[in-house]
This record gives sequence, structure tokens and C-alpha cells, in this order.
Amino acid sequence: MRIRAHNISQITSSRDFARLADNTEIPTREELIENIRDRLRHRHLRAEVELRRHDLSPAQREEANMRFERAVQKMDRFEEMLDNVPRGFALVPTFYAPVQQGVNDVLYKEYQHFVRSRYLQFLAEEHAGELKKLGICDHGIKRMLNGLDPTTASGKPYEVNIDHIIERGGSARWAQIKQKDPDAHINAPERSPINHYGNLILLPECIHEFKNELNGF
Repeated sequence: MRIRAHNISQITSSRDFARLADNTEIPTREELIENIRDRLRHRHLRAEVELRRHDLSPAQREEANMRFERAVQKMDRFEEMLDNVPRGFALVPTFYAPVQQGVNDVLYKEYQHFVRSRYLQFLAEEHAGELKKLGICDHGIKRMLNGLDPTTASGKPYEVNIDHIIERGGSARWAQIKQKDPDAHINAPERSPINHYGNLILLPECIHEFKNELNGF
């Protein structure tokens, strides 16, 4: 299944993905935003209360002031990011179900050694037109056909990254099973659904960084 903004919440709340209570409700986008704002306000309030203490040493006051400034900057940055979500993307609630680090390492090895290069080939074979719209030249697409990262004819790498839409580290039951990837070659072996092509996306580095920073809230 290909992951899209309209179905990612349902996928990560399904029993095939995570073990959730029957009454678990998916928060709306607005509820998610307000929950984040509440956490940021609480952090800001704690920092402000600490800063008002009269028994702080000069060093402690400096540290408290730094925490207060970081809290203010976090609040401002979150609002700035909400106002500047890249076109074609949206803030969508998802469930993040952590897996053990050892399991995550196994998923990463599967991706790095068996999936990544074949996904580059898949993009070049099936989505060359979209790659050109992204700014990748014929030389770069030819490299991708060979499973290599795209570069210009002069060898300069394009500033793009492959990203997991649903994160490996929060892949819950998907980390425990193997399934046929409907987008992969018919003879391709079964892989973890988290490493299926439908859960991967080629992003400009600036958008990848934006997404990771927003996830940090």
C-alpha cells in the first residue's frame, strides 16, 4: 500500500500496524497542533518560573535564562513552520510505535543492502518525468537506473535524500513481518512493509530537514 496524507493515520492506527485499544481515537490535525502548543507553553512556563527564583547563583541564572530563551525560540519556530509547510505536504497525525534498537538495525540493513539501490532503479524506470521536474538531469536518471545516487554530468550530487514516510524506529508490527512489495519486481523476495517502495520517498534535502525538525516537536 502506498502511504499518502489521506491514509497514513488509518494505516498507523490499524491492528496490522500497532496494538491499540479498541477505543483509541485518531487526533485531528487541529488537536495535534494544540497538543504540541500546550507542551511548548508548559515548557515555557516552567522556564519562566525557574528564572524568577531569587536563590539562583549567577551560573544557575545564566542556565535558567538560556532554557527560557530556548523555550521562546521553540514556540516561535513551531508557529513559523506551521505557516511555511512546503507545498504538497501536510501536518498529519500518525501513531509512532517504537521498536527495539536491534530490530531497527535489522530493518536498516535490509533497506541499505537490498532495497535502497533497487528503489532508485524503480524511480528511474517508473517516474523519470517526475525526477526531471525535481531537477534531475538525464545523466542523474541514468545513474539511478544502475542503482546509484543521482549526480550531474560533472559529478556533483543532487541535494536529495530517500526517506521513510512511516519511520523505521516507529514501525511496530511492520517490523515483525515480511510481505511481497506490490511495486517491486515480481521475483523480488518478501521484505518488511516499512521498507516497501510505497513507504519511501525521494525528498529535496531542505524538505527532509524541515520534516525531521517538525517531527522533533
